[in-house]
Amino acid sequence: MCGICGVLGEFDRSVLDKMAEVIKYRGPDDSGYFTDKQIGICNRRLSIIDLATGHQPMHNEDSSIWVVYNGEIYNFKELRDALEKAGHRFHTVSDTEGIVHSYEEWDLDCLQKFNGMFAFALWDSTRKRLLLARDRAGIKPLYYTFVGDAFLFASEIKSILQDNRVKICPDFDAIHQYLNVRYFPAEKTSFLNIKKLLPGHFIEIEDKKTRIDSYWTLRPSSSEHTEEYYVARLEQILQSALKRHMISDVPIGFYRSIEDRKKGVVFSAKCHIHWSLFTG
Repeated sequence: MCGICGVLGEFDRSVLDKMAEVIKYRGPDDSGYFTDKQIGICNRRLSIIDLATGHQPMHNEDSSIWVVYNGEIYNFKELRDALEKAGHRFHTVSDTEGIVHSYEEWDLDCLQKFNGMFAFALWDSTRKRLLLARDRAGIKPLYYTFVGDAFLFASEIKSILQDNRVKICPDFDAIHQYLNVRYFPAEKTSFLNIKKLLPGHFIEIEDKKTRIDSYWTLRPSSSEHTEEYYVARLEQILQSALKRHMISDVPIGFYRSIEDRKKGVVFSAKCHIHWSLFTG
């Protein structure tokens, strides 16, 4: 599952430790930090790919770019091939390092190239730029808030609340909406001052200027085909997605489909399951 957190601006290292500790269960296998005078970022890791050298935060060749990351980039091997041909040197076999070099090569356009589920925070020390991004479907969570001149982010709100500068103010309007529709609309959360980054969006903070924007929007195709075409195409997409989801360096499990054509009922579910869930 993994978890990330961090602070841009003035911060206390002990508070950053608390932010990471409170989400330890998201990543019990490993933890790592990168800090300098103006930023501190942390990762709690559940090791799935590259168990030996996949430690985070991960950096580029000259240690000018650092990233903490929750998720999986399914096309990381294809990206690695393209990036190596462009001259980038890889020191691990993890998908995390692909994010770093993709940013080096394509800047913000790298977001268009990722096929996966992810929430990451990338620090470009040369430009003093912080980039946060969330996958297209919003599978991986990412929350943030501004406190004075400081910016805090985390995979879970409880991490952000570890900083005493964050005032706990319930958003009663958002809570009312949640009780009616069973979710928090748009960027709202149960707290007035804490927001969630929307699916397919990114946050860029550079020179004390903040930009929040969309890098992807669902646009239905207007093309027309036969029913047989769409059935075959859907099967192809699902098979491809399943194949990509099964990439792992640890044993995994999955649920297969259960279909009863006579009753007209189909149950289908699939998920990554860390082997420790089976062994306790």
